[in-house]
Amino acid sequence: MSTRLWHNHSFIRLWVAQIVSNAGSKITDVALPLTAVLVLGASPAQMGLLGIAGSLPNLLFGLLAGVWVDRSRRRRLLVGADLGRAVLLASIPLAAWFGKVTFLHLWIVTFLAER
Repeated sequence: MSTRLWHNHSFIRLWVAQIVSNAGSKITDVALPLTAVLVLGASPAQMGLLGIAGSLPNLLFGLLAGVWVDRSRRRRLLVGADLGRAVLLASIPLAAWFGKVTFLHLWIVTFLAER
C-alpha cells in the first residue's frame, strides 16, 4: 500500500509543495527578525512589536478564517496563500535594493504573511 502512495502524482506534488512552503516559512522566521536587527537596528521594543505582528492575525481572524477555509476549495487557497506570501516577502529584498526598507514595511509584511 505504501508503494502506491509514491506513485500518486498528486500526492508527490502536494508533498514537494509543502516541503518548499515549510522551508520558506522557517527561513522567514529567522530572516525577518534578523533583517530588523541587522539592517534597521531595531530596538527591543520594535522587536516586540514585530513579534506581536506575527501573532495578531491568528488572534483577530483565526476563528473566522477557519470557518471560511472549511467551506472553500483548499487547493486554490493553498496555492493562492503561498503565492501571496511569496510576493509579500519578495517586497523586502526589492525595497532593500532601492534602499527603502522601513520597520513599518517589515511590520506590515509580518502581519500579512504570517500563517
